[in-house]
Amino acid sequence: MAAHKYCDEKTLQDLVSALEGGATDDIDRTDRLIAEYPEDGRLHFLRGSMLAGIGRSIEALAALRKAVEFAPDMAIARFQLGFFLLTSGEAAEALSVWGSFGAPAGL
Repeated sequence: MAAHKYCDEKTLQDLVSALEGGATDDIDRTDRLIAEYPEDGRLHFLRGSMLAGIGRSIEALAALRKAVEFAPDMAIARFQLGFFLLTSGEAAEALSVWGSFGAPAGL
């Protein structure tokens, strides 16, 4: 188990840079970091975003839920989860997820 609860900033930035550069082992690399830092919501958010991008919706939803669970104040994770739910036909749950910072106008 990791000595720290959260992945250090350099490791996280290296992961993001690799993702931006088109790394092919991005999900495996993220999974290894999550195994080391299981409560780091940022890692779960990245994993969920990657999985959503390749159409692995069930896994993406679980990862985004974990991101919000571990980092409830991370607005981007909360927005992404709500958007995912909304586009999946779960409008009421999306509004509930967005409730802590207000739903977008018109919903």
